[in-house]
Amino acid sequence: MTSTTGLHSLATIIKRLEAATSRLEDLAALGSASGAPQPQLTTAVSPQSAEPTPVPPPPPPPSAATSQAVVEDSPAFVAYNEVIIDGKLKLFLELTRSFASESVIEQSSLLEKELIHLGEIIRLAGACKRPDNKAIEAVLLPLSMDIEAVSRAKEQFRKDRDWNNHHTVLAEGAPVVGWVAVSPKPGEYITGIKESTEFYGNRIIKDFKEKDKKHVEWVRAFYALLDEMKSYVKEYHMTGLTWNPHVWYLN
Repeated sequence: MTSTTGLHSLATIIKRLEAATSRLEDLAALGSASGAPQPQLTTAVSPQSAEPTPVPPPPPPPSAATSQAVVEDSPAFVAYNEVIIDGKLKLFLELTRSFASESVIEQSSLLEKELIHLGEIIRLAGACKRPDNKAIEAVLLPLSMDIEAVSRAKEQFRKDRDWNNHHTVLAEGAPVVGWVAVSPKPGEYITGIKESTEFYGNRIIKDFKEKDKKHVEWVRAFYALLDEMKSYVKEYHMTGLTWNPHVWYLN
């Protein structure tokens, strides 16, 4: 099943980010052109000859390196991709797809979209100053929809009884992305989310520790993902989502 809501939400954030990037590139181009003579658009003609005199070509546009320096991704976003998306999340998804039911795999994919979506918000925050609360609510609203999608999946797949605890672990862990709206102690919020998942995760460990170790590995991989999120937040967003103090808010 494809989550059209999740896709639409991700597209919304990407559009905001692209708009911010475009504006930054325009500023880079204007800054590069200031003080430089404007290129001539007409052809000069010599009085002694009807032959047109070649006009020097216009100066080249700002180099890719210049533009990249302006819109370079923040260290917080780069680290998020490394330790969360390409790190603990990737390992968790690989393990899930190696043994879990189709319903658990599908619900895990919804969680993956949610965490990618969170990354786009972190990227956007690294490109502009903190906007007003109303604008922040608009940016964060799709994350609530993503959380709801993971929770609805738990109810949808309730008939898959052998995997009910797995579905509940994912549903209980999905709100972890809510730390972006928590200040001044987002790390403690993540601790609370992990505690919610442990009630059901520890049931899985108890039920399968002598039957199938992969279930135990799966739970511990999910715990590791939540722990990594907390470590990441403590390093880059100690008191809440970090915005760029040097760039104004771009609509």
